Amino acid sequence: MVSLIFINNHPSADPGPNKNDKEMTRDLVYVGNIMWIRVLDHIIIGDNRYFSFAGEGPIEEYEMDFLNLKVKGTSEGKRRLYRAKLSGEFT
Repeated sequence: MVSLIFINNHPSADPGPNKNDKEMTRDLVYVGNIMWIRVLDHIIIGDNRYFSFAGEGPIEEYEMDFLNLKVKGTSEGKRRLYRAKLSGEFT
């Protein structure tokens, strides 16, 4: 499996993730899962310090969120197909 690590710097020197960093990382994890590419980490560097999404937990959280959405979508799709078969819409 292909894996990626993303790294960016914060010119403000504060390596803490902002809203955009969190959303981008979540989106990268989701897209990576769709394309069978594992996002190992997203590291933010600032003022000789760093923040690691993998080390702090959000990468794993985003992976679980994606899997829950995938399972929910699959279950919902099966329910719709079942209802369509019962109503005679799909034969």
